[in-house]
Amino acid sequence: MDDDVIAHMRARIAQVRKVMALAHDPRMIEVLQQVIDSGEADIAKLEAARDQQPAPEIPPPSQH
Repeated sequence: MDDDVIAHMRARIAQVRKVMALAHDPRMIEVLQQVIDSGEADIAKLEAARDQQPAPEIPPPSQH
């Protein structure tokens, strides 16, 4: 699930970058960069949390 969320967040960040490329107001550019930075920080946290999760345990095959 995290991968889907992260992919969606990356897509949103890409959209914000496109808007920022069209912006002329320095204040708007600054705010958009803050949005990008915040999104990238959130992605890094999600990835770190995902990487910290232990692999699911697979039970040994049953012996009949």
